[in-house]
Amino acid sequence: MSILGFGSNKKEFMTFNVFDFKDGIPEIRTKEVYQVMINPEEFSKSMTANFTQEKAMTNSISAGRFANMQPIDYNFTLMIDGTGVIPTQKGTKSVQEQLTQLTKIFFKVVEGNVGYEPNFVAITYCSEVFYVVNTSFKIDYKLFKQDGSPLRAKVTCSFKSICMKPQEDKKIEKPEESELVVEKNSALDDFADAVSEAYDKALDSLFKLSV
Repeated sequence: MSILGFGSNKKEFMTFNVFDFKDGIPEIRTKEVYQVMINPEEFSKSMTANFTQEKAMTNSISAGRFANMQPIDYNFTLMIDGTGVIPTQKGTKSVQEQLTQLTKIFFKVVEGNVGYEPNFVAITYCSEVFYVVNTSFKIDYKLFKQDGSPLRAKVTCSFKSICMKPQEDKKIEKPEESELVVEKNSALDDFADAVSEAYDKALDSLFKLSV
């Protein structure tokens, strides 16, 4: 059973891909990929609801009404090994090479080399795909060679989900003319007729005075 509570018993390694939006649909860049050497031991998912706070007549704050849901938060830690102890299909890369590859998945250089900004990232794990952006990226080096180069690192990551289907503005449907029901008010109708008659008489008197 997977740590997420779903998926098959088949061994799957967490994979990261950069993706773009094309006509509102995520399109994964298959060449820009990073697969972990060791699956995370823990994987946390946090969901938070927002409420509008309303002040009651007794000056106490009520829970309020539901407003919306915040993006889902994902947190986990990755272990990167460069000792060669963990077998890999493509050979063991140095810790720095793996970190460079992972960083390029999570972030891209802003035009003009003025800094970095997060990529859209698709995390594939346990037969599920999570569309996210990285919000936190911390590296702790754990083991070193004699020359000071790292042999092992722990990467603590945090992500926020991306809303794939933004809510459309609700259009207020106007009733057809045949569906409109107008209730007549006799008192208002009589008042309107009286005003109209008085207005006509005033205009007639004004016309006679000007002749």
